[in-house]
Amino acid sequence: MWVVLSATVALRSAESNPAPGKIDYGRDVRPILSKNCLPCHGPDEKNRQVGLRLDLREVAVADRGGYRVIVPGRSSGSRLVERITHPTLPMPPAATGKKLTADEIELLKKWIDQGASYAGHWAFERPVRPPLPEVKAKSWPKNEIDYFVLARREAEGMSPSPETDSCTLIRRVYLDLIGIPPTPEQVDAFVKDEEPGAYERVVVELLNSPRYGERWARVWLDLARYADSQGYEQDNLRTIWPYRDWVIRPLCTSGETPTSRARVCQWRGCGRCRPARMSAA
Repeated sequence: MWVVLSATVALRSAESNPAPGKIDYGRDVRPILSKNCLPCHGPDEKNRQVGLRLDLREVAVADRGGYRVIVPGRSSGSRLVERITHPTLPMPPAATGKKLTADEIELLKKWIDQGASYAGHWAFERPVRPPLPEVKAKSWPKNEIDYFVLARREAEGMSPSPETDSCTLIRRVYLDLIGIPPTPEQVDAFVKDEEPGAYERVVVELLNSPRYGERWARVWLDLARYADSQGYEQDNLRTIWPYRDWVIRPLCTSGETPTSRARVCQWRGCGRCRPARMSAA
């Protein structure tokens, strides 16, 4: 999971870290619209007002009989700006209990002046590998992800920390991947391993460990509100540990259910997806 998340960060850095001063629709604009505008001007047909959808660019910029809600490149001519800055009846209506802040209004103006670019939700966009950013400390990156990390640090005026010692490094990777520290024997073995790829071998070993599955399955189990007892006043025991083990196993390379298959089963909540071992239990 850690490796996948790291790769995703690199693939999406072009979207997540736009050029300085550039408004990013997904990061900056969509949250404002979703909270304040889309309940009345979004995909919900039953609650939609005046036939306006601000979640679709072709509708938001379309001519509406002599005016446009959004005029890309010209916030001063956009009806949206006129309505959200109205001195007596600003949108959203006071009855909704919502109010745009001055910073949010300025951000929307700047977004429109920059062309009012829209973008789909990142989860539904095909990942695109962006070019590596330019960095000053060219000798520091050891892989592609390091370039994105370093570029952001340099943009913030921060320098990389010095490389840590082997004892600290192996402790960090153990705690990160499996949640428990290495034994003294494991530390000694790593420190004495002078062959190339020593760190990578430790990472692979931990990713294949059942402890890795136990640590990272906890994230999903917490979201599913898993517990071995009911809680509340009596706190009776519940025999549902087979589900816990089924969540853990796909995260280990040796598990019988591929991780992608397990995700589909979780989302569908379908009994037919259950592996034979879980059904038998």
